[in-house]
Amino acid sequence: MRITYQDLERYRSNTIETARQIGLDEVVLEKLQDTELVVVPGDSGRLFYGNANYEHNRVRVYEQNPSRYLPKTFQEVWNQTGMDHELIGHLYNRYNGGRSDELAGVKTQLRFAAHRAKKDPYWALGLTIIPIIPVIKRVTNLAKDHLHHSNNG
Repeated sequence: MRITYQDLERYRSNTIETARQIGLDEVVLEKLQDTELVVVPGDSGRLFYGNANYEHNRVRVYEQNPSRYLPKTFQEVWNQTGMDHELIGHLYNRYNGGRSDELAGVKTQLRFAAHRAKKDPYWALGLTIIPIIPVIKRVTNLAKDHLHHSNNG
């Protein structure tokens, strides 16, 4: 799956709608409506999805990430939860004075997935996948390091 700007707009919209349902601060959510969304050409590599920039109110997402190895439905779950992580876990939390590190991002992913799982069985399955993403990331990065050293050694 190649992520497009239209995908990012859809993910942002879904994230903000879920945030409203959960009852997050509307003033901060309005600011996130104006977050600049950028599709970065290429593969996400070690980032697995993208990144958030607090100073510029920007979320950058790579056009390709490991979700391409998943069935289509789970690609959507992966990429939606990535936007939840960046937009709420990092930007919203920073702007709202909360914790905005990686742990905050993962906790946001789990909280939003649990909320969506009440209505959508795919999100219930997503809840079982999200906690292992950091492990997958670590193993993938170790494998890339090993390949890099093998090819250069």
